[in-house]
Amino acid sequence: MMRKIPFPMTAKRAFREIREYCEGLGNSSWTQAEYRMDFFRIFYNAYIHSRTGERATALYRNAKKRNKSVRSDDYVVHGDSIYWYLKRNWRGFSKDDRKQKIASDLGREWNAWTFAWDNSPNPVPGARYRKPEDPRVVRIDREHGVEKIRVRDLVR
Repeated sequence: MMRKIPFPMTAKRAFREIREYCEGLGNSSWTQAEYRMDFFRIFYNAYIHSRTGERATALYRNAKKRNKSVRSDDYVVHGDSIYWYLKRNWRGFSKDDRKQKIASDLGREWNAWTFAWDNSPNPVPGARYRKPEDPRVVRIDREHGVEKIRVRDLVR
């Protein structure tokens, strides 16, 4: 089990770590097990600190309601934002097809992991992490347990 980093992961820190990771690859392939695990550690910490996935999007929407000048890159890390961040900040990106392929592959992998973890009831097995309840779900006690009903089903 991976350990959660002791300091809060911000979107800017996640982007910076991804760029440092890419610069550290050199001529190696990111699909090698050790390099892939390093990238997964960045994803893991971003997910635990709500910088990717549904929780990050909710944080962004709440911040957007309070302040109209908020950028999504300050709150949410997703595959497209990884690609565009690397395009702007990774030296030699526009001249090197290999770097462009790495950036698009990393973004695709990030999106796949995010989708899988957002749709899993316990995305981090063994960790003290509990997925927050959906605010659109109402719990109704019945005789034999608890039933969950979506609010939109009650409004009809």
